[in-house]
Amino acid sequence: MTDLFIRTIECPGYSVLFVTGELDVCTQHQAEQELGRLSQEGHHCLVLDLSGLRFCDVGGLRLILTSAHHCVRAGGYLQLRGMNRSLVRLAQLLFLRPEVAALSPPGWVLAADQYRDNVEALA
Repeated sequence: MTDLFIRTIECPGYSVLFVTGELDVCTQHQAEQELGRLSQEGHHCLVLDLSGLRFCDVGGLRLILTSAHHCVRAGGYLQLRGMNRSLVRLAQLLFLRPEVAALSPPGWVLAADQYRDNVEALA
């Protein structure tokens, strides 16, 4: 049995989610619920602190990227902080780059311009 714990702190202008445990097929629904709740409440600038994440399978990565896409479409961003080496490598392979987003600490950010740059690079 895998466990996932998410603690959310809503700050002015953005929300921070501290994710600990394992993000996999067994726990993905829990993360989807919290991300969906934030989206429905209009929180589209999110920081995911993954420093406590022990494991993330492909479904968890897909959830992170899908959530980032929703944030960007709503005019926000999704920032990843505290990533372990394997997640950093995956981020690099997906053309993500370290950036600083307004009103949030430095980290890995998915923003609208990155999607445009990635699509142009692949064309």
